[in-house]
Amino acid sequence: MPTRTHRITAALTPLAMVLFGVGSYYAKHMEAATVLAMYSFAVACFPVGVIGHRRELARRLLEAKEKGESEDEAAPPAMLAQLLASIVVFGALAMWVTR
Repeated sequence: MPTRTHRITAALTPLAMVLFGVGSYYAKHMEAATVLAMYSFAVACFPVGVIGHRRELARRLLEAKEKGESEDEAAPPAMLAQLLASIVVFGALAMWVTR
């Protein structure tokens, strides 16, 4: 990840997903296999969604930071499209596996 904030967010996301999975298991009484499948697909879809865009994302984030602009709009459109496709594909796989 190109910036400190993004590295921290990337490191804490799996922990948040574990808490969500444990909460789903106990609160919603879901089967362990279902929770593990959902967790695995959710954690895998985001790295797959940004593969190949590291340099462009880093460049755009650093430019936005230097200009004092919001870093939220720095993501390249191609990366956002790939990320959306990844979420859709992994979401469909998770639903298919857990049915």
